[in-house]
Amino acid sequence: MATPPVLVPDFAVTINGVDLETKDETKVFEVVFNDRVDAADFFSIQLGLVDGAVARPDWIDDPLFREGGKAQIKLGYAGDALKTMIDGEITAVHPHFTSRGPTTLVLQGFDRLHRLRRGRKSRTFLNMSDREIAQKIADENGLQLQCADPPNIKHEHVYQHNQSDLDFLVRLATRIGYEVKVEEKTLHFRRSKESRAKVTTLQWSEPGDTELSSLVLRLSTADQVSEVTVQGWNPKEKRQIVGRARTGDESTRMAGSHTAGEVATAAFGRAQRVVVDHPIATVEEAEALARAKFNELSLGFIVGEGLSLGNPDIRAGAVIELKGLGQLLSGLYYVVASNHTCGRDTHGYITEFTVTRNASTGGPADGATTAGASAAPSGGAGSAAARSGVGAGGAAAAADGTATKKTDWIEIKLVDQEGKPVPGEKYRVELPDGSTRQGVLNSQGVAWEGNLDPGTCKITFPDLDGTEWRRA
Repeated sequence: MATPPVLVPDFAVTINGVDLETKDETKVFEVVFNDRVDAADFFSIQLGLVDGAVARPDWIDDPLFREGGKAQIKLGYAGDALKTMIDGEITAVHPHFTSRGPTTLVLQGFDRLHRLRRGRKSRTFLNMSDREIAQKIADENGLQLQCADPPNIKHEHVYQHNQSDLDFLVRLATRIGYEVKVEEKTLHFRRSKESRAKVTTLQWSEPGDTELSSLVLRLSTADQVSEVTVQGWNPKEKRQIVGRARTGDESTRMAGSHTAGEVATAAFGRAQRVVVDHPIATVEEAEALARAKFNELSLGFIVGEGLSLGNPDIRAGAVIELKGLGQLLSGLYYVVASNHTCGRDTHGYITEFTVTRNASTGGPADGATTAGASAAPSGGAGSAAARSGVGAGGAAAAADGTATKKTDWIEIKLVDQEGKPVPGEKYRVELPDGSTRQGVLNSQGVAWEGNLDPGTCKITFPDLDGTEWRRA
């Protein structure tokens, strides 16, 4: 059996372009880096004084160790290319004095996102999209904005109420399922990255294996729902604004077979979260908020903390694969925080991480029942399909909307001749008890109605001639 290679931890630290290994009076013996998806990246550099410098206090006045210095940290292993973890700025200096004199100096700091935390502001942004607001804040802080998939919803009025730019921008991002990060001088305003490809795989195996030394996971359905509904009011048109996101609207299934909403619904029946405390002006905005909130809740389905052999690829915003945990828990996880500690003469290089997941893997969830139908249209404007379901333990319902239990629901979808969604179309549903419900299809050409009595629902589109659409 081949002997595994010996890994020798290594790092490189520069300040204002000067390699600290070239300094005669101090040597770096430990570096720490940690990051989160919702905060500035942090670093700590611990310097030890060589014997000849202990008795001399003048080294502490070296301008290289002053606040504002540009620090870069790379981590990895000897013989391999080191990976840049942070390009940051020194914000704190901690000397340690003992009876022998000053013996250690710790330099701490953040990436440039920390600049957005300096000061609080109260101001108004008028007729601007989230991207335009982010652009203005980036410009004010000397950063270049990168927004690959910009949200284009215009807001008539957004108020920054006694908040730092960072707190305000994170709040805007969270509303629509985005994240705020900085790399060097670039401000990233981006969608949450849980759907990206994995960067590494960690295998839980024999006791004593250091690849994955420790892992604690918790799967909980306590905060999971079948649907998130966002409600608001349009005072100009005097009508309600409603946006919905439900099981199936997850940004990704993370290679799982059953999402959080599916598992919770199968076990305990349907549940809804209604959001009424966010100002909204359009259906599009309500739906974006509903999707973001639904995905946020779903990612809390499985949470965990782990400890592994040092790995610079495990960073906040990365996706990793965890294996050897049984069928239920093995799969892809989203890293929301990491902490890297590396020292040449201490405990080596270790990585601590926090992960989340919105799905589990295994057999069919008990009681999960849905039925549906679809067909390519043969003419006219398009076709409509209904998908219905029942609560936990019930029987499947027919695609025409036949309900068999009080907690059942029906989903309506309208597509054109090319199979593309038809948004904004009015619909009308005649319920089994003779009452009616009506509404407008969302941006995906979909609507959902729940809490149905047993029986059959009749669906029509008042603004469409009967010859313009047919049941799929």
